[in-house]
Amino acid sequence: MNKKDLTGSKKQFYEGYLFYLILFLLAFFLRFIYLLEIKDTHFFNILVLDAKSYSDWAKEIAGGHWLGTEIFYQAPLYPYFMGLIYKIFGENVFVIKFIQILLGSSACLFIAKAGENFFSKTAGRISGVLLAVYPVAIFFDALIQKAGLVLFLFSWFLYLISSLNIKVKNRNILLSGMVPGFLSLTRENSLVFIPLIMIWLLLYFESCPLKKRFLMVAVFSAGLLMVLFPVSVRNKVVGGEFHITTSQFGPNFFIGNNANANGIYKPLKEKRSDPLYERKDAVDLAEKALGRRLTPGEVSDFWFKRGLGDIKNDVSGWIALMFKKLLLSWNRAEVIDGEGIETYSDHSFMLKILFFMFHFGILAPLGLIGIILNMQHLKKNYILHLFLALITISVALFYIFARYRYPLVPVLILFSGAGIVEFAELIRHRSYKRLVFVAGIVLFFGLLTNWSVKNIVASIETGDTKRVLSLLNYGKMLQQEKKYKESIDCFKKALHIDPDNSEALYHLGDNYYNLGDYSGAEKAFKKAIAISPEFAKPYSGLGLVYYNQKLFDQAHTCFTKAVELDNTLVETHYNLGLIAYIRGDYQEAENAFKKTIHIKSDHDRAINNLGLLYRKKGFLQEALHAFDKAIHINPDNYMAYNNLGIIYQESGIPDRAELAFSKSLEMNPGYVDARNNLGLLFYRQNRLNEAEAVFKETVGMAPNHAEAHYNLGLVYGKQKKPEQAIREWQKVLEIDPNHARAHNNIKVAQKMLQQ
Repeated sequence: MNKKDLTGSKKQFYEGYLFYLILFLLAFFLRFIYLLEIKDTHFFNILVLDAKSYSDWAKEIAGGHWLGTEIFYQAPLYPYFMGLIYKIFGENVFVIKFIQILLGSSACLFIAKAGENFFSKTAGRISGVLLAVYPVAIFFDALIQKAGLVLFLFSWFLYLISSLNIKVKNRNILLSGMVPGFLSLTRENSLVFIPLIMIWLLLYFESCPLKKRFLMVAVFSAGLLMVLFPVSVRNKVVGGEFHITTSQFGPNFFIGNNANANGIYKPLKEKRSDPLYERKDAVDLAEKALGRRLTPGEVSDFWFKRGLGDIKNDVSGWIALMFKKLLLSWNRAEVIDGEGIETYSDHSFMLKILFFMFHFGILAPLGLIGIILNMQHLKKNYILHLFLALITISVALFYIFARYRYPLVPVLILFSGAGIVEFAELIRHRSYKRLVFVAGIVLFFGLLTNWSVKNIVASIETGDTKRVLSLLNYGKMLQQEKKYKESIDCFKKALHIDPDNSEALYHLGDNYYNLGDYSGAEKAFKKAIAISPEFAKPYSGLGLVYYNQKLFDQAHTCFTKAVELDNTLVETHYNLGLIAYIRGDYQEAENAFKKTIHIKSDHDRAINNLGLLYRKKGFLQEALHAFDKAIHINPDNYMAYNNLGIIYQESGIPDRAELAFSKSLEMNPGYVDARNNLGLLFYRQNRLNEAEAVFKETVGMAPNHAEAHYNLGLVYGKQKKPEQAIREWQKVLEIDPNHARAHNNIKVAQKMLQQ
C-alpha cells in the first residue's frame, strides 16, 4: 500500500468518525431541546402508572433492598437502572431523562453502523438520521418508561448481529447473547429472539465448519446465561421457583386472548389498571377460583390455561382477534398506556412538527419500500425479515401498546434507509415500470397502516381522547401528591377538550373539596351526576361535602346512593357508619363498619370505631381486641392508642393507660383528646400537679375545649383554689351555656368561698 492509499484510508477513517459525531450531536440536540421544552410543564416530574411503579421499586433498590423478597412480576432491568441512578445522583427525574437521551442518541450510531453492515454506508447513514429525527423515539427517550432502554439495547443487538456479517468475533457473539438477555429483562417477549439467533448461527455461516458453528452457539449461550442464570437463581432463592425472567406470562396472555379481549389492555378487575393492583388481582382471583394459596408459577399457569380455554371455545373468534391485533401492531396510531405523545406535543413545537411529518404511518411504508427493493440481498439480511415477523407475532399474542410494538421501529428504520437508497437508484436509472409497481404496493400498504384505528377497535383512544386520558392520569397523580391547584389545572384542560367527561368532573370536585371549596366541589359533583347518573363516586364526593357542612340527612342520601351503584366503595361505607354513629344509631353504625372491614380487612379506622361501639355496649374485651388490631394494622393510629388508654383506665390498669395516652401524644402532640384523658388519669391518681400541667397545655392548644377547662377546674377545686376553679368553669359556660356540671360546681365553689 503506497503513501497515497494510506492518506485516502486515513481520510475515510476521519470522515466516518466525523459523520458519527455529527449524527450523535444531531440526535442529542433534538432530544435535549425537547427536554427543555417540556421541563416546566406540570407533568415533567409526575410519574403515572408504570412509571410510578418503577420509581417506587427503584427507591427500594437504591435504599439497599436490591435482592427483593418476591419472584419478579414486572421486568426488572429498568427499575434497577433507575435505582442505580437514584443511588448515584439522588431521586432526580431530569437526570434519568438526560441519561436516557444520551442512550437514545447512541442508539442512532448503532443503527447507522448496522445499516452499513446489512446494506451500504449510505443506507446506514440515512437510517441513523431517520432514527435521530423520529419523533416517537424522541418522546420515549425523555419518558420514564423502559421503551428508551429497549431501543438502546435492541439497536446495540442489531449492530452486533450485523457485525457478524463483516467478521465473526467471539466477543461480538458473546455480547450477542448477553444483550438479548438484558432485553428479556426489559421486554419479556424478547426471549423469542434466542432460538432464532441460535438457528441463524448454525445455518447462516454455512462456509464455517459445523464444529465452529456449534462453538458459536455455545459462546452465544454462555453470554445469555451470564445474564439470565443469576436472575433465575435469584427468583428461586426468594420465591422458591425457577423463572427465567418474570411470572406474569399467564395473566398477560389471558388479558390479550380471553373471550372479551379486543386487542388492547383491559385489567383483570374493571377500573384497576394501576400496576399497583396487577399482581394482587391476578393472585386474588386465581386463588379464589381454586380455593387455595398458589405459588407465582401456579398463578401464571392458571391464567394461561384460562386463556387457552377461551381460545379453544371460540377458535374463529380468536383468529379474528389476532387479525385485529396484527392490524393494530402496524397502524399509525400510538396506542396509549398512561402517557401519550399527543399531550407532550402540545407543549413542544418541535415534537408537534416532527410528529406531523414523520410518524409510524410514514415509517412503515418506507420500510416496505426497503423490503421490496432489497429482495436481491435477502440471503444477507433475512434475519431482519424474521425479526419483523417475530416482533409482530410476539406482540399480537398478548395486547397492543405503542411501547410494546416499539422494537419494530429500528428494524423498519434500517429497511427505510436501504429503501430510500434503492428508490433513488430507480429514479436515476428511470426504471419507471418498477417505480410504479413499488409505488402501488406502498400506496396500498400506506392506506392500510393509516386506516382509522377506530375501525379496528371502536373504544380505543385517539387524538383528543388520548390527550384527555393523559391529563386525567397527570391530574390524579398531582392530586395524590396534594398539589391540588396543579391537579385542578389538568382536569380543567381535560374538560376544555371534553366538557362532558364525568371522571374529570368528579376529580375536579374532589380537588375543590380538598381545598375546602365546598361550593365548587358541589357544582362539579352535581354536574358529573347529571352527565353520568350511574357513576357512583360523584355521589360519594357530594356526600362528603354535605357531611362536612353537618347536613347529615343529605350526606346519608348521597352515600346510600353511591353504595347502591358500587357496593365496593370502602370509604363510603365507612362514612355511612360515621353518620349512623353521630345519629346514635349504633347498630347501623356497627353494620356499616363491619361492611367496610369486609371489603378492606385492614381498614384500621373502621376497626377502631367498631371498638368504640363495643365499649358503648360494655364489651370491654372486644373493644380492647379491636383497638389492638387497629394498632397492629397501623402503628401510627394515635386515636386507637387513645381509645386503648380509655379501656385500660376503665379496666383498672392505670399504668398501661398512661403508656397508651403517652404513645398517642408521641405520635400526635396536638391530639387534645388524648392529652385531656391523660390529665384525667393523673387527676384520678391524685397526681394533681401533673394533671394541672397537662390540662393547662390542653386549653392552651384548644381554648374552646370545654371538658379540658372543666377538668382543670376540678383540679383547682381539689387543690383548694376555688377562685381559679370558678374561673375555669365560667369559661366552660362561655363555650357551652348548657353545661349542667359546670353550673352546679360554680354554686358549690361559691358557697365554699362564702363560708
